Amino acid sequence: MNSLLFIGDIILNNNFNNEWEKGNNPFINITHLTAENFVIGNLEAIASNNNNKNNLVKKTILSTNINTLNFVKYFNLNLASLANNHIYDNLDEGINKTIEFLSKNKINFFGISANNNDDIYYYKYDIILNNNPVCILTYLTPDTNPNIPSNTNIKVSLYKKEIIINNIKYFKNKYKYIILYIHWGGRVEGAMLPDKYQFHDAHAFID
Repeated sequence: MNSLLFIGDIILNNNFNNEWEKGNNPFINITHLTAENFVIGNLEAIASNNNNKNNLVKKTILSTNINTLNFVKYFNLNLASLANNHIYDNLDEGINKTIEFLSKNKINFFGISANNNDDIYYYKYDIILNNNPVCILTYLTPDTNPNIPSNTNIKVSLYKKEIIINNIKYFKNKYKYIILYIHWGGRVEGAMLPDKYQFHDAHAFID
């Protein structure tokens, strides 16, 4: 593997459902850009569940048809972060349908621990880049309002500054590079500048 390609939020809902039903490929003009890279993105609209039951405490619900998720193969998604504020929108059933789809299509994911998985490193993914070991860590800040249901069996990788710093210290001698892939800044969504704590925390992580 020679290069990584990071893309932003993947939200294949609404019109994308219609495009899939029509047999269209809205990503045809970027496939050549993603084909030679290891593509990493934040899968923010997961599959709807069979009964269309949603997280009732969420104001904005994102979901998509399970078949529409096949679009991620058109832009060569290799690794999906599920540590985002919409992961619980369609409750555990929606999450499980999504990870079943990803697993079936050999698309890696991280950021959640599903079905009481004992993997303590569910927030971490390892790759080899140009013969160098690389560690990617993903976290979700509570200020993005994930509204975690009280009865869920699924853990999400939550952002805690001290834990992240400890993880960096622990892993930095084991890897050539450490990459932080953070879903944060909920208090300033739509604003022109990041939240002040993001500046301070980012410098702390670098240090």
